[in-house]
Amino acid sequence: MDSYSPMSLILVGQPELKDKLYKASYTAVRQRINMVCKLNNLTREETEEYIKTHLNSVGCNPDIFTLEAIDFIYEASQGSPRTINNICYQSLISTALAKETIIKAQLVKNVYNCELL
Repeated sequence: MDSYSPMSLILVGQPELKDKLYKASYTAVRQRINMVCKLNNLTREETEEYIKTHLNSVGCNPDIFTLEAIDFIYEASQGSPRTINNICYQSLISTALAKETIIKAQLVKNVYNCELL
């Protein structure tokens, strides 16, 4: 059994997990990590594709966000997928409540400034 590992463990977390693993008390765990993957922030083009892919996958018009709205989402999120998701989610809800069909930059700015402090 010494040459066979009966279990694999996948650790998934935010950047703070890496910081925690570098504490002395976690040396044994850190030594057993074989692979580390990091999701980098998205570029402006990747942000647009990310948003459109998500909208398309749920059967929504992928062009519901104006290009100006996507520009603002990218700037406000700095390409962080979690922040992109939060901004888009709140923008979609606000747009539906307003009975609008297109998400404009001003709405996204209002959502970001009022709801996503």
